[in-house]
Amino acid sequence: LGPLLAYCLLPPEAKRTPDAPRLAAQRLDAMGPMSDSEKVFGLVILGMVGMWATASSTGVQPVVTAVCGLATMIVS
Repeated sequence: LGPLLAYCLLPPEAKRTPDAPRLAAQRLDAMGPMSDSEKVFGLVILGMVGMWATASSTGVQPVVTAVCGLATMIVS
C-alpha cells in the first residue's frame, strides 16, 4: 500500500525509459571489471547470507556470522 500511495502522490517524471539498458551497459563498461577487493566483499556477503539463512539448521548463531564477516573484511 505504501509504494502505491507514494506513486500516486509523487509520480515519477519519466515513466518510459527505452534507452535505459543501453545507458546502463555504457556506464558498466566505463566502470571496468570488478577489483579483487570488490570480489572478496561480494563473497563475504554471500557467505554471511548463507550462514544466516541456515542458522537454524546448522546451529550457528547470527552474532557468530556477523563477527566472522567483520573479521574477514578487516583481515582482507
